[in-house]
Amino acid sequence: MRLTSKRLAALAVGLLLGPLLGELWVRAAKPDARTQIIAPRYGLEIWPLGETRVWRTEGGPAREALDCSAPDRVLVLGSSILYGSGVDPELVWSSLLDLPGTCVHNLAGAGYGVEAKLARLEAGLPELAPRLVLWEVWANDANRFIWVGDRGYSLNPTIELDARGVPNAWGLPPALNEGLFRASRAYELLTLTRVRPSDGHPDLLGPLERVRAAVEAAGAELLLVFPPPLDKPFSQSLTEPTSFQQEVQPWAQEQGVAWLELAELLRDQDHEALRLDPCCHYNERGHALLAERLGQHLAR
Repeated sequence: MRLTSKRLAALAVGLLLGPLLGELWVRAAKPDARTQIIAPRYGLEIWPLGETRVWRTEGGPAREALDCSAPDRVLVLGSSILYGSGVDPELVWSSLLDLPGTCVHNLAGAGYGVEAKLARLEAGLPELAPRLVLWEVWANDANRFIWVGDRGYSLNPTIELDARGVPNAWGLPPALNEGLFRASRAYELLTLTRVRPSDGHPDLLGPLERVRAAVEAAGAELLLVFPPPLDKPFSQSLTEPTSFQQEVQPWAQEQGVAWLELAELLRDQDHEALRLDPCCHYNERGHALLAERLGQHLAR
């Protein structure tokens, strides 16, 4: 009887300590949750804009150049690629771009998907009255952000949410699921790594039509920018278009919207010498070259 009591006590302690240790490990190790997470604790300024929320890092205002007073204006909307994550603001391509008499307002943001870009575009068009809008098309555009408390999660829009708008991988009552999701980083991680998208296809063209209409109504020109992945040579990227390129470029051609492939501008370069990582981000040398060649392209 005494042995059984000891076993029960050990089991009870294990049941209590196991989740606690797991929680401590997740908060310390920060394992990959397979999704972009936006939260104030990551040093981000987050604010509501239209129907969504947008954010920026400390380097955001320098990139936005809102104090520029030149008569001509270019507006940039994109993700961390055009934002220039990992590079000082003064060395980002948009800061180096040599277009006399032109303000380049880089409103891109790390993690931005189509909702954040649209919100910043629709706020920026009347305020800044640009001549040209550069709109980055990237894999982020297939996802949508959901917000639980002050944390945002970039998820495939075909993932089902419960009645409280929270991913629920375990079939728990919505109130309990939300409470655990908000309070426990371990539960959050387990949920995010378990949920799976359905067979549905995210809508890429609907938001782009909204972009086209807004830019046209503002009397500006729209230029779609397709960055390449940086895990292979630029020449290879040109012969192996991504799935979103294959979907978006025929639409752009039909609508008379111009586009630019960065791989075409850089095809004579060694991709490894210009990259910050194998994903898609450029180092200082890459930004300098982008500024030079984009400047030449835009000046035509």
